[in-house]
Amino acid sequence: LPQTTYIGNLIDESKLAYVPKVENHTKMFVIVAAHSFYKNYDMFIQVMNRLTEMTDENFKVMIVGYGANKEYSNNADLLERKIAESKFSQKAEMIPEVPHEQIGDVYNKADAFVMTSIQEGQPVSAMEAACCGLPIFSTRCGGVEDYVDDSIGRIYAITDVDGMANGLKDYLEGKIVFDSAHIRDKVVKQFGREAFTNNFKSIVSEVINGKDDER
Repeated sequence: LPQTTYIGNLIDESKLAYVPKVENHTKMFVIVAAHSFYKNYDMFIQVMNRLTEMTDENFKVMIVGYGANKEYSNNADLLERKIAESKFSQKAEMIPEVPHEQIGDVYNKADAFVMTSIQEGQPVSAMEAACCGLPIFSTRCGGVEDYVDDSIGRIYAITDVDGMANGLKDYLEGKIVFDSAHIRDKVVKQFGREAFTNNFKSIVSEVINGKDDER
């Protein structure tokens, strides 16, 4: 190809607010994913079980959207049973589905976003969480590598249960900290309404005004 232009997904920052958290509260992790092979809830459960074993710090978990899309999610009752049998069952809040217009409220209750997917394109859920100031702890599943650096979160191999558990432990214990305002600012600058509009206008302009030998 003579030229490839990367636009990325659109995040509407006007509908996703950053709400500062009160100090010294119990930290809440959130995962937003359908119950499917690609989302790899088995790894998520392994990570949280391991984290429960590794730290005395209290934490909570919100598991959101696992039953929302009936054509993509499946066997939601199986996931519920696995969570009930897990070592963190008393810490978990199960939310099968949430209207998209309320997803910002969900993120504002959480402190960090966790994603254990095997593969993604450019997952909007992680970008929306970051827009709400949440650090991203994710597998190297695609898309997140475009913007998640050490100031935004941490990325792990798709089988690295201990690595992710240790990262979450360090976060719980205050060994790694994040600037939520910076997280939101970086994601908005890269994927917000103005950035998306400018990128789209630029590529259309290139097509319309391109040189004859590039057409």
